[in-house]
Amino acid sequence: MYIFAFIYPLSLLLLAILILILLKKVKKNSPIKNLGLDIFKVIGIFVGLLILSNLFVIQPNNIVDDSMSPTLHKGDYFYMIKPLLFQITQHPQRGDIIVYRVNQNQDKVNIGRIIGVDGDKIVIKGGFVHLNGKLLVEPYTLNPEKTIVPKTAVLGKNCQEIDVPDGMYFVLPDNREQGAADSLITGFVDSQDILGIKFLVYYPQIRLSDYHRDTSNDKNLVKKDSCI
Repeated sequence: MYIFAFIYPLSLLLLAILILILLKKVKKNSPIKNLGLDIFKVIGIFVGLLILSNLFVIQPNNIVDDSMSPTLHKGDYFYMIKPLLFQITQHPQRGDIIVYRVNQNQDKVNIGRIIGVDGDKIVIKGGFVHLNGKLLVEPYTLNPEKTIVPKTAVLGKNCQEIDVPDGMYFVLPDNREQGAADSLITGFVDSQDILGIKFLVYYPQIRLSDYHRDTSNDKNLVKKDSCI
């Protein structure tokens, strides 16, 4: 499936280089026997750019569970923007879906949505997320009222306020019933541990936007005086 990801960002560049070489040959009336060598060079350039893009700019990835359902499903393939690019353009923000290392563990990688950035104050109560004193509107979730703090949590127990430190992020999965290893269980995500930001789903069908539901009734679903 990764071949589809490779073609998308670089096929136009490859085509442009091929056309440029062909036009150059026609203009200079060069022998056609050199065309094969030039095409071989273009393929070499293409592979080189592909490797560099994969390492530093955009990388394909895939979803292995349903923790980010309904926006991302098991079996989806997507592009993620690498740190070199988003550090130049725009740092991760609330609402971004990120791929990250868990507690600087190179072998443990997770995916989740940024709920809080440095300076934010978060409280989980009544089955919902409250951000900076207000009920957080989460149209990307199917059941936002299912946001609970598990017994194994290291943050947010008993309606305890969660203060996001400098350079850290608070991350949760969209599927609150999945029981994923999110920030409640593994702690804050260090900015240095972010491997990429989800950009575009390209397989099995192209999707750029997130799932979006009607949130007008959410405030009526909050469990009053509940610290679950």
